[in-house]
Amino acid sequence: MLLKRIILCCSLLYFTIQVQSQNLNVNAKPKAPAFDYNLLKKYPADHLILQFGYDNWIGKNDTINPNGFNYHINVQFMINKFLKANPHFSVAYGGGFGWNTASFKNTFVDIRANTTKLPFRDINDINANINRFGYFSLTTFTIYVPVELRYYSNLDNLNKSWKYAIGLKGGINVADFSKIVDPKSPTGTSLYGSKEVDIYHNSKFFNAYSLEATGRIGWGFFGVHFGYLFTDIFRSGATPGVNRYSIGLHISGL
Repeated sequence: MLLKRIILCCSLLYFTIQVQSQNLNVNAKPKAPAFDYNLLKKYPADHLILQFGYDNWIGKNDTINPNGFNYHINVQFMINKFLKANPHFSVAYGGGFGWNTASFKNTFVDIRANTTKLPFRDINDINANINRFGYFSLTTFTIYVPVELRYYSNLDNLNKSWKYAIGLKGGINVADFSKIVDPKSPTGTSLYGSKEVDIYHNSKFFNAYSLEATGRIGWGFFGVHFGYLFTDIFRSGATPGVNRYSIGLHISGL
């Protein structure tokens, strides 16, 4: 009697498994076709990225305090390589150049000073007897090598795709200069007229190298980019540690 029950249970179990197996086969989704990597050949590997945005110094104080509009302009030439393991991801690398400009309203930064520390002089200090100006700025010009890891949401049409990128940018400072528009006497009298522009070059106080973390988010050709400078803007000992973060808009081919 026990043997019959065991046989009956085994038969019912076998029958149930067979029915479930058939149901799974009927409901199973067909396998997605393998991705055709030839579709990626329509996208050129080389492309251009143009960036413009706002800079803010980190570590500034009452003396070291750019208080005008601080901006950057970057031009990058990149090569993009899709990853075979997952073509939604790619690696890009290339070269570029750019400049970062910080402007000051009431501070004269004497980059030609024969001192160890970079002087930031308050033009409103009556006892200092410092010449005034209509506009004053500091600019660093850098050439750099950018590297990015990218992700694309829509490989069928990258012009209608979300695009994400994180990366690093290593650079070399090739020029540093100050710009004075409409230099004036300590009493505020224009010395040479409002159209006079004086530019002074000196890299003594500036860091020769830079390393920056970067990020980008975009749709199609347009997007927003971010940057954080790991290295200081100025050489060690010239000022307290000062670096910057950046945010802006960009146009990119990929």
